[in-house]
Amino acid sequence: MAAVLDTAEGHVGLAWDLREIAGQPLTQVIIWPQYDERDGGHRRLWTVLAIGLDGREVPLPGRMIPVINLLRRTFPLAEWGRAQRYRVRTGVLTRYTPRQPECLRNAGGAVAQQHGRRSS
Repeated sequence: MAAVLDTAEGHVGLAWDLREIAGQPLTQVIIWPQYDERDGGHRRLWTVLAIGLDGREVPLPGRMIPVINLLRRTFPLAEWGRAQRYRVRTGVLTRYTPRQPECLRNAGGAVAQQHGRRSS
């Protein structure tokens, strides 16, 4: 289920806040939780991927926590135990499911065919 900012002002304000934090305009922000195995998997850690207007990753050293907090405050009812993608242009937050790269989609079957049978 998608979460949408319900006002144009909120959408523009969030885009501006993200720009201020990142130091440049962003097209999307992907956040996903990870769990620290050193303490039995109970402590949640976060990974953030910010994408700039040129389609490249925008490094956020020391600025990931403000981005996470901003989006979590803006969308408190989102399912934050799962990966989420915020699209800046539309103001929509949706669950994010990474896709396997095209070059790897059929590679498993091809490898099994190459190694699974011996020619007689």
